[in-house]
Amino acid sequence: GIDRAGESEGCALSLQAIEALKISGSLTNQEQNATGVYETDGSSVAAAMKSFVTQTGRNTYLLQNRAIVISLDQLKEQSLQATLDYFLRNYESRPGVYLAVSRESPAEVLGIKTSSYTIPAEYLATLLREGQRWGYSAGATLLDAERSFSGMFDAYLPIVRVEGKGDDAAIIMDGTAIFRQGNYVGELDSAETRGLLFVQNELERGTLTVKGEGGVPITAELEKSHTAVTVEREGNGAAFTIRIKAKAEITEEADGDALRRTGLPALEALFARQIEEEVRAAVEKTVQVYGSDIFGFGRRIMKKEPGLIRGSEEEWPARLKECAYRVSAEVEIRGIGADTGAE
Repeated sequence: GIDRAGESEGCALSLQAIEALKISGSLTNQEQNATGVYETDGSSVAAAMKSFVTQTGRNTYLLQNRAIVISLDQLKEQSLQATLDYFLRNYESRPGVYLAVSRESPAEVLGIKTSSYTIPAEYLATLLREGQRWGYSAGATLLDAERSFSGMFDAYLPIVRVEGKGDDAAIIMDGTAIFRQGNYVGELDSAETRGLLFVQNELERGTLTVKGEGGVPITAELEKSHTAVTVEREGNGAAFTIRIKAKAEITEEADGDALRRTGLPALEALFARQIEEEVRAAVEKTVQVYGSDIFGFGRRIMKKEPGLIRGSEEEWPARLKECAYRVSAEVEIRGIGADTGAE
């Protein structure tokens, strides 16, 4: 975990490490948490790492690292690239290690105990991985961040927070941090995060809830979705078309009769409209408000209409705000669960 070092310059580092004396037999048979959290600081991440070694006599093995958690305060003070520089340069770093932003101190996140995992870092990595699959968080790895520094698109990282105290504490997904040229500029909420995942074609499963006839909630589980993004020249600018096709199954209706009263065609239209709203919100906030190109729209223009950008590359991040973004969604309900008599 990487955090600000209080009032002094540099950074505070927290490391979750396996404690040999807490292990009884193999890790797979371990009943209790087998890790400890160490905190140290230094003028840089590299200096703090060396401080950990000298204080504990233990070495760090980045090849075994599962996640890097960075505090939001740290990212408000220093760019993402500068914060991750030590890991990007170190040949032992795994490109697939998960990244996350914490609202609290990273030490609090790493200190969460769970009875489901002997190593809490595995718990965090699972949350980040499954959160993306189910549309709760926008997962990102060290490799994703490194690619964003090329200038072809901007970075985004999932935000986590700690809820509860002591044994009841848990890690909660809490939106997405958005960056522009490596600097933190704002965040997306949970609905906008799902819109982001739709555009990126990274949503595998998920649940949607709409209000049917009479305002009764009806919930569907997305089974599959596919998004196609195309770009066409429009005058001196560009127009992007984002088309989403999704298949879903009804999993719950509040009064048992709302589905029949609403009807499947109307219900499919309601779910499609919700997807469209979430995607529009994600695009408008990132592009229009934050001036960030997390979707790589500029790269798409360069590939399809290079004449629009050539000679004015520096202007295009701002000119993306002037482009048109058209969103359409189509939802097919393939099953309704229990027999409700809906037609």
